[in-house]
Amino acid sequence: MNRTNDLMMKRMKKSLALMLLAMVLLLSACGQKPVFGVSTNEDNSISITADRGPKDSMGLGYLTVGENEQVVVDATGMDKGGKLSLRFMTGVLGSDDFPDVCAYETTVSGGDSAVFTAEPGEYTVEVIVQSVITGTARICTEAADGTAAAADPAAAAESDLALQPGEHFEGTVPLEGTEQTVHYEAIRNDALGFEMGYDYENFVRQSEADCERFISVWDNPDNPEIYLEITHSSDDAETTAASIAETLSAQYNVSRWE
Repeated sequence: MNRTNDLMMKRMKKSLALMLLAMVLLLSACGQKPVFGVSTNEDNSISITADRGPKDSMGLGYLTVGENEQVVVDATGMDKGGKLSLRFMTGVLGSDDFPDVCAYETTVSGGDSAVFTAEPGEYTVEVIVQSVITGTARICTEAADGTAAAADPAAAAESDLALQPGEHFEGTVPLEGTEQTVHYEAIRNDALGFEMGYDYENFVRQSEADCERFISVWDNPDNPEIYLEITHSSDDAETTAASIAETLSAQYNVSRWE
């Protein structure tokens, strides 16, 4: 392997170590196989499904608000005691005009519903679990007079393209003082309860029912050294992160940010 490839492997090892520590806080959960999912539907609505969805779980959905429409959050299908935090950010994640500005923020508890007005436009909705939830919830729009808003199929389809499984989008990452463009493919694993984008130009995806593995294109896929593996853990996030940090500390200087 030449010097360039050696340098690439060292950079990827450092990046993967940081990625793994960051993702474990999102993917680890208490109990056996808890489920939390957020999906964008063709009728311009967002569905939230959970079975003991753990605290701090997060998902993204997309919503288009038209003229003279209001936003409806219906959590009557969720058990009481559960609580969701919703952040409506202007624009669509992955698009050139996404500013990551929170325009509206609200909290809804299981068994409740809420209605509020929003400026017309496209929104990326960040859904965060504040306390363990079970059941279903729905976010949609309706006419300001309380009648169901007519869905715009073209607008809904355009919004759905942002992070639908198999779709590609671009992003930038800092690398040695410069910003590098990265090409991602959106994926979703319902069994593990997460969705993400991965760098399909530099990693090969190996997907199993209870495991996702991303192996560097520079590595041997049959005996990889540079890879990210995502599995389910029945331990809590703190315990899992500590275990991984201990393993990585044998080769890297591991720091933790609160």
